[in-house]
Amino acid sequence: MNTFRKTLYFFLYLNLILVLPQKNIISSEEKILAEKKSLYSIVRVVEKNQIRYLKLGNLIQSAWSPDKPNQLIFRYAKLIATAVTSWNGFKQNQKGKVLIIGLGGGTICRHLMKYYNNLQIDAVELDRVVYQYALKYFALNKKIKVYIMDGRKYVENTLKKYDIIILDAYSETYIPPQLMTFEFFKSVKKIMAKNGIFVVNTWETSNLHLHEMRTHQKVFGLFYELRFPDTVSENKIILAANYRFPPKNKLKKNMVGVYLRKGIKEFDIKKILTKMKTVENISPGLILTDKNIDRLYKKNIKNE
Repeated sequence: MNTFRKTLYFFLYLNLILVLPQKNIISSEEKILAEKKSLYSIVRVVEKNQIRYLKLGNLIQSAWSPDKPNQLIFRYAKLIATAVTSWNGFKQNQKGKVLIIGLGGGTICRHLMKYYNNLQIDAVELDRVVYQYALKYFALNKKIKVYIMDGRKYVENTLKKYDIIILDAYSETYIPPQLMTFEFFKSVKKIMAKNGIFVVNTWETSNLHLHEMRTHQKVFGLFYELRFPDTVSENKIILAANYRFPPKNKLKKNMVGVYLRKGIKEFDIKKILTKMKTVENISPGLILTDKNIDRLYKKNIKNE
């Protein structure tokens, strides 16, 4: 084989390695602390560089450092924590109820318990193994009431009203389809308190993104988007409410005020709020419903 062909084959091989999906590679440097096949996925807890990761299949769901237990490692957690400061009950230090759909390792639960002693937190987690691992490997506080069931069934059947509802549920592919539809969001709105807020962790580059946006607007009207200033190709937070939000600049001022009064140190809220965007007029088109979600999900998500 001549030198040119050897060089060509080498670069073809190198290119193949570089484009392999990294989420499907388990590093040899990772130490597996626990692994169990649940009813829904293979659940793993791995540790690398003093950080523990909760994985469903090969998709990382949560990250936590036992040495720095209050640290928010992932950006999406900082965005959710930012969105929570928009609840207007914090101004009078009102007591509030929080519902988190999708427990994971309990990162958001820990943050809320540290800074907001006026909040009662409920969480819904589909996978019992995830809950067991959150307790054992991520030091989940046992004071948090966790319901092991489908998030949609809980929302449709609970008699409680919540001031803050956080949707942070992911399967191995994306947000479960039954948690993305017009009918589900209507059910969410029914259990929101009068001044309640709805915080959704979503993905900017999903093929369903525009449909998701239209669906949120159909149910909640005006809402806000939060993302990090330096990139768009990652998690984005949708922040909606059961009432008409104040103008963006006033809301941002209120959020910074809560952040400063609580002494939050894990992220820079002023930096995040520079990219806060009002969403009010989206181009007409298809919304996600119980009738079309399976077809659209299969077409757009399974092939991403």
